[in-house]
Amino acid sequence: MTVPALQWNFDYVPSVADWQAAFASAGPQIATVAPLADAATAVIGISSQYSPQDHVHPAATIVIGLASAALAIATGSTTARTLAARFAERVDVKDFGATGNGWTDDTPAIKAAFAYAVASAGSVYFPPGSYVISSTITAVPVSGLKIYGDNCLTTNLLPTSLTTDLFDLTSGSLTPIEICGLSVEYSGTSIAGTIFNFPTNCGGLNFHDVITNGGWNVLTLGGGTLSQSLYVDRCTFDNFLNNGLTIQIGSGGLLFVSRLIMNCSGANANGIGINCTSGQSITFDTIQMQGMYTPFSFIASSGNFITDCTFTNCYGDNAARGRTAPGGDGWTIEAGGGPVRRFLLTNCWAGSNLGNGFTFVGVDEMMLSNCISIANQQGGFFFGANCTNFQMNNCSAVANSYTNHGAYNGISIIAPCANFVIQGCRCGVSSDFPVASQGYGIAIGAGSPSSNEYIVTANLLGGNSAAGLVNGGTGSFLVGNNLVT
Repeated sequence: MTVPALQWNFDYVPSVADWQAAFASAGPQIATVAPLADAATAVIGISSQYSPQDHVHPAATIVIGLASAALAIATGSTTARTLAARFAERVDVKDFGATGNGWTDDTPAIKAAFAYAVASAGSVYFPPGSYVISSTITAVPVSGLKIYGDNCLTTNLLPTSLTTDLFDLTSGSLTPIEICGLSVEYSGTSIAGTIFNFPTNCGGLNFHDVITNGGWNVLTLGGGTLSQSLYVDRCTFDNFLNNGLTIQIGSGGLLFVSRLIMNCSGANANGIGINCTSGQSITFDTIQMQGMYTPFSFIASSGNFITDCTFTNCYGDNAARGRTAPGGDGWTIEAGGGPVRRFLLTNCWAGSNLGNGFTFVGVDEMMLSNCISIANQQGGFFFGANCTNFQMNNCSAVANSYTNHGAYNGISIIAPCANFVIQGCRCGVSSDFPVASQGYGIAIGAGSPSSNEYIVTANLLGGNSAAGLVNGGTGSFLVGNNLVT
């Protein structure tokens, strides 16, 4: 029910329906509500519950045009924007019929809101509530599109029976877009689709303060040229079945991922936390992942490359939250179909994984500083064939080969590898895990080409079941000043 414009007073805030009815009315003109004086002085009567009074603003002229649905206060300018343009700045899904009651299907209303927002380059707002969505929300991205709620605790999206994407924004380019203040809670078992699927030419994304629970894939950043910066911040992805964050981007911009938590229960964890197959200039800061098959996977796809990646305060553990088997490595960084180079890992952890803590294959130019690999069922740090130009400083590989006594090493370097510096590292046992479960502390594989160069010095290598160090490499190397007990 609407309230006629003649009944609006100081204590009443007109609704959208009131405004629409007032502008559509063929009855009294709104000018009778706010009578105009001359162009220099407008006197508006305002009804107050305390005392009626007149407010005079000699510098303002109120212009009301019913035919064009325009309302403006002009100060030196007579340009008025339409009411439709004002509404398009923030498209409220409830204005299109969404209930947010948690049981009514709000899909038609949400799709109508998106269609209106995209057509007018506006934003879509979800007020506090729980919105049932039964099919994919598809929208052609436009510049400046924002999808948001009040916060991720009060605005909830409830996909049901979805086997496709929840938000499909893969058509066209995307510069820029913001998504924030939402939670997504899946019901039932997902077998396909992505919660937030972004386009092949993805740039200018600000994705923050989002919580998801369930789904197949959570966030996919598509392939193509990245022209602007992407930000993912303060998010939690729980209990997805395939990939948490999928990165398939090209060169030309930056990706910054920070304060991201991923947790999967043992029964539902068969995927990858961060799955990157192509990318450049990526920064990860404060990432925690538990329970999925492989927390970190950086394997270049055919014809692509992964370069210039920085990790700080990142943690991967796939045996947590009830997972038993199967399970992969905590970190896998590998040159698959293209080069992988220039990685920096600082203060990163891999613990209680069912495979190796860290696995590197065919990687060039990497530095590991203050990294820890602890109580993994296989090795601590595994360097596969064709790894070159590595430096490890102040790292720890302790209590690995945890359930396979003596079968795996703290640090393993497999031929052919070249140009390694390992110094100030600790390989053996810890106070929490006092059993000498690792085979060798450091094992340099036999058969390495004569061009290989190794410097292994000032390491603490006590508490391994076989020996602290075995050197099967050839060529130039310096091994000394290690404490082996």
